[in-house]
Amino acid sequence: MTDPANPNKIFPGVPETNRGFQYPASGLNNTAEYMASGLPYSSGVLITAGAASRVDFPFVTSEIYITNSGSAAAFGWTANGVLGTNRHVLAANSSIALRIRVNTIYFTSLGAAGSLSLTAALTTIPFRSYPKLTGSNADPVTGEPLFLSASVDRSYGYGGLG
Repeated sequence: MTDPANPNKIFPGVPETNRGFQYPASGLNNTAEYMASGLPYSSGVLITAGAASRVDFPFVTSEIYITNSGSAAAFGWTANGVLGTNRHVLAANSSIALRIRVNTIYFTSLGAAGSLSLTAALTTIPFRSYPKLTGSNADPVTGEPLFLSASVDRSYGYGGLG
């Protein structure tokens, strides 16, 4: 590879195919991904009492809109959380807007079976870039959050998840 200012200078040990100035890959901490308009995603979600309905987004979200036209429902970030106490309750015939980044969301009905309308604004951050959220990775002694990066699937764990 040569220096553009001096074509006769060659950088040793640098393959000619490595140009050095590649655009950075999009990632979770790329602020521009959340500032730009999101890619649209819409889906209906069937929910029943006592069961967690899971929705996986194709990319990480920047915003989520949920409309409940039936009886009370709940949503959360893990199956255990939505079936337990780490969840948000959505009253009957109400809606909510969330500015949040996730790749998966869980729903359950708190009454009769029903359906929800789900719309999300998606970034272009790949699904696999987002860590697994789990309540079981919290430190059992202190309750402090843990970040596990030694495995293939990174995970965040703290008590408010599930």
